[in-house]
Amino acid sequence: MKINFSFPKGYPNIIILEKAIGDLKDSAIPAKNYNYTNGSKCKVPNHEYMNGGFSSIYMSRNRVRGWDEASFTIQAGGRHAY
Repeated sequence: MKINFSFPKGYPNIIILEKAIGDLKDSAIPAKNYNYTNGSKCKVPNHEYMNGGFSSIYMSRNRVRGWDEASFTIQAGGRHAY
């Protein structure tokens, strides 16, 4: 069976990070040294951010976005799922 597909022209419904998760930015806390969790000190369970470098294997270096931009695609593979 042959399927014809074409990518859509433009994305009119882009949601910027501020609108999608902006309510969480004031409750996130940095992880402890070596990225150990803060555990029960998190206002929202597991709501902390990594404070070290990222692995270049997963193309994650310098992938910081501004609150007025859309998110990058989340990269994951089968070994990242539990």
